[in-house]
Amino acid sequence: MAGANVNPVKDIYYSTVAIGNGDDVAGYETTLLSIAQLCPLSDGPAVYHARALYSLIDPDQDYDDDITCVQNGYYFRMQQGINRKSSVFPNPTSGEVTIVCLAPENTLLEILDICGKVCFQSKLNSNSDSHVINLSRLENGMYTYRLMSQDVLFDMGKIIINK
Repeated sequence: MAGANVNPVKDIYYSTVAIGNGDDVAGYETTLLSIAQLCPLSDGPAVYHARALYSLIDPDQDYDDDITCVQNGYYFRMQQGINRKSSVFPNPTSGEVTIVCLAPENTLLEILDICGKVCFQSKLNSNSDSHVINLSRLENGMYTYRLMSQDVLFDMGKIIINK
């Protein structure tokens, strides 16, 4: 059921990171990991939020959405010539992040707040695989980033800003 985990993840965020107690996230390790390991196609944005929070506990945790989602009957549509993988560091950040990806021509980066409102947009240079983005004007919080090319989403993830 998509959305069933939204409130528990928001509650964890608001009782820890949002009030400057990021270290307290460790007390929710089991809950966050169980949500983070779900398929984001079936369980929605809470999966990405849980992954972002869990990265404060274990930044090296890896998730295989291809396998997890296939086990639940969801399949990613692969597009020839588009690499849907990216990485963002440092994450959490105090303002400036580097996004590493092979950006197709006309790639748009969008940063959305926890309510889904677009807070930042930038076109990425397709001639580079490393893109430094200044997000220092954004408030502390958890954000979703989306990478789109020709109106097709080819990657997304979470960024935590903690100044």
